[in-house]
Amino acid sequence: MTDNRTLDRLAELAAGDPARRAIAAQEIARAGCLRDHVTPGDLAVALDPTNRQVGWLRKLELGLVWVAETDGARLLVSAPSQGGKSQRVIWFAVWCLVLDPDRRIVIFTHSEELARAHSERIRAIISQYGTGAKDAQTGSLLPDRLGIGLGDKTAAGRWTLAGRRGGVTALAVKSALPGISADLLILDDLHSGAESAESRTGQRKLRTVWETAIRQRLSPGGRVVSIGTRFGVGDIQTYLLGQKAWQRLNFPAIAEPGLLDSLKREPGTPLDSARGVRDWEAIKSTTPS
Repeated sequence: MTDNRTLDRLAELAAGDPARRAIAAQEIARAGCLRDHVTPGDLAVALDPTNRQVGWLRKLELGLVWVAETDGARLLVSAPSQGGKSQRVIWFAVWCLVLDPDRRIVIFTHSEELARAHSERIRAIISQYGTGAKDAQTGSLLPDRLGIGLGDKTAAGRWTLAGRRGGVTALAVKSALPGISADLLILDDLHSGAESAESRTGQRKLRTVWETAIRQRLSPGGRVVSIGTRFGVGDIQTYLLGQKAWQRLNFPAIAEPGLLDSLKREPGTPLDSARGVRDWEAIKSTTPS
């Protein structure tokens, strides 16, 4: 995404006055980050080794990169719970802000607690690894590994990057929507569970919120990622798929004949997990190893 000529040009700019040097240094860090980490997962593993790159997450990332680079993209992802999808959504948001620091990201989830947790985690990553990051023990400046930094106003659920238009707003679907526009909408588990997904009243309300509120926040060319676990045939993902504008990735826990599997596994093959084999077996198979 970033060639050597661009980096050379930025290095030339860094020889100017202090203000220009600071801007150029940040742009050099951002360009280097994109050069070295071409997907959100690359960035996640490099900065936090507790992250794991497993097969289905690699496939997911191809879709996420397509969304980030394609005007008007719509991607719908179905995957089991506890497989690492929400953590990858968090790193996708960070990577998108590095890619375009003016991108306004709005995240919707089923609860205010989860929305706030997503926002705070994204903000913490930028604070820890971005422009102005400091050593917790000594207070000395650390290398800028992202090329973006936080602005002065950093409320838990709504904040922007320093000197840029981009940032994150995170909300529960039941929240009143502020006057915001979104260049990227991330819908992460809009249903809290089976009861919500199977309730006809809940289904109807969520569809109404999508049509009358959420989608109205999209800017021209805005992108949407919907990712979640399927709990019922009338859930929000069923509704969105009926609009025929979506690309779909489906990752069943166990591959079955006749069931869409974006990994094209043999029937009976289980999905690998970012949690590790032992945890995954305990959760999905009730057979701890």
